[in-house]
Amino acid sequence: MLATERPVLTLAELEAFDLAAPAGGRERRFCCPLPACQEKRPNAAHRSLSLNTGTGRWTCHRCGAGGVLREHWRPLGNQRDARREAALRAFALPPPPPAPDVTWKPLVKQLEPAVHVPAAAAYLAKRGITPEVAATGKVCFAPDWYGRPAVCFPIRDRAGVLVAAHGRYIDGPTEPKCRTAGDLRLGVYATPGALEAPQLVVCEGPFDALSLHEVGVCV
Repeated sequence: MLATERPVLTLAELEAFDLAAPAGGRERRFCCPLPACQEKRPNAAHRSLSLNTGTGRWTCHRCGAGGVLREHWRPLGNQRDARREAALRAFALPPPPPAPDVTWKPLVKQLEPAVHVPAAAAYLAKRGITPEVAATGKVCFAPDWYGRPAVCFPIRDRAGVLVAAHGRYIDGPTEPKCRTAGDLRLGVYATPGALEAPQLVVCEGPFDALSLHEVGVCV
């Protein structure tokens, strides 16, 4: 064995070298058979090699050598494959971001001011929203909001770009009672002047915002 080579041991070789070594258990002790330890006779006082029988890893606490029993070696091909897969994971490009959802945009093309539609105006009046507040709040009406008529509220981002619309159905059934088109997380519904007001009130939904706007609170 060359000096630069790592020592190779098997369990059979350890047991043949130290016939009196205690058997059984996950951790076993042996006298080390390597040349660096041969000046000591193999007996119980010189069992310096510890072995984990589960992993095959061994270490001699006298000569400092260590390794894995030959029968626990993995095929080189498997090691190469594992290293290759790890490298591919480490240097892989992140997945591309999902394409923006534009399927909702045709829905907003049908929108018209809610105050121009008697059924929508009547629904808003029932909710306590006057035509003036509905007009300034840009409340709209959609005759076919995912299959049902609804009053809709524009959701805009900080730059004022329409990023979504929230529709509240007005035809009676409450399952579901509303539905949002687009990504609600990208913006908010705000009454006129709310984002420029010195104090801003945050509320649960558009009808709450319009009710507060009715009494002069920017929401």
